[in-house]
Amino acid sequence: MSNTISKLPEHQGVYRRIRNLILFGTLVPGQAVTIQGLADLIGGGMTPVREAIRRLTAEGALEAGGNRRVRVPQITRTTLEEIAFARLAVEPRLTELAAGRMTDACLDDLRAHDAQVDEAILTGDIERYLEYNYRFHFRLYDQADARILRQIAASLWLQIGPSLRIVCG
Repeated sequence: MSNTISKLPEHQGVYRRIRNLILFGTLVPGQAVTIQGLADLIGGGMTPVREAIRRLTAEGALEAGGNRRVRVPQITRTTLEEIAFARLAVEPRLTELAAGRMTDACLDDLRAHDAQVDEAILTGDIERYLEYNYRFHFRLYDQADARILRQIAASLWLQIGPSLRIVCG
């Protein structure tokens, strides 16, 4: 994913790097961070980091804390149930739509991502498991060509991502 990120304008690359830190659980639920801390961590400028924080807060991936900090939200049982319900409503439909538009190239990509998921499981590499599992699902969802449903799925994954890292290991 880093090759794709490096080709983006700085503000987009910063957003994606921070999003990936959240999505793949590098930043854990309850963890507080500052603008400066994130800028140092990802090597980005303060202004793009500030913009990314605003966007990720609006998306529910971060929440405002005190003393100029933001934090990764702790997931509650109620939130987990809501996310599970929403995922069960959206993701099967994306899969169904993707199946109707399936191509050999997409199937090849899915097989490759599935093999990467299997390898990560065998080696106990949680970080790579989470990344390849995400790639598998979103390659499938991209094939569905259903922008709104994909955005909903991406938002749900972003909100559950940090907790998945804890659950997986």
